Amino acid sequence: WRAQRGGPVPLTAEDEFIAACRKGDEPRATQCLRDNPSLKGELTKEIGFAGTMLHWAAWTGNIAAVRTLIALGADVNHRDREHGASPLGWAGHGSCNCRTADDDYCAVINLLRAAGATREASINRYNEPPESMPTPKVAECLTQSL
Repeated sequence: WRAQRGGPVPLTAEDEFIAACRKGDEPRATQCLRDNPSLKGELTKEIGFAGTMLHWAAWTGNIAAVRTLIALGADVNHRDREHGASPLGWAGHGSCNCRTADDDYCAVINLLRAAGATREASINRYNEPPESMPTPKVAECLTQSL
């Protein structure tokens, strides 16, 4: 009845964890995991047609979310079910297709590489390497970090 009257609707533990991850609120996301360790499974769950939270954070160039998800143990080399690419590949593709923010995408790429992301895992099922899809500046960043 709260929602019908315009009142607040409490979030589920899952929703709260996902929101903290997407906002890059590492302390809150960490607390959610402490309170409910089963939420760790959300890090490998694919959203919509494909991609984990880390894939989507990389696609949008969301530095804070990428940093948080890596700190929580998200797999930086996880290949999504649709394209067969890792978050590194998604970051490259996102720089050309999601928004104009080359510096953010370069920061995301550097975070992913520092956490162990490999070029091999980022080559998609169409045999496209990550440096073939981004803006020129992000392609240079990818090439330098490989």
